[in-house]
Amino acid sequence: MFAKRLKLKLKKRNMTIEDYTQFIIKEMFNRIGKLDEYDISIVTTEEWFMTHEWNVTQQNSYIDWFIKDLRSMKCTKRDSIKFAAHFVAQYGWKLIKDEEIDG
Repeated sequence: MFAKRLKLKLKKRNMTIEDYTQFIIKEMFNRIGKLDEYDISIVTTEEWFMTHEWNVTQQNSYIDWFIKDLRSMKCTKRDSIKFAAHFVAQYGWKLIKDEEIDG
């Protein structure tokens, strides 16, 4: 149900679900300072999301950004939180302790 509503909202941005997926994945790379490593072919490999890591602060910052982006398309707060949390639970980077992150 949410996916259908999101598709309609993305039309206003001239984006498809696939375009939006790449947009949010690029931001994941950006959040850990690895945007230069982003390549669409990487994210088509199995377990691509296990190639990098982030800490709780980085993950929460990404989730906040994701929710705000969905809300900017007039998605409900509830749907935005659920979708962002589900995406990160499925495809978020490996989570490590804050003190283990370099730089």
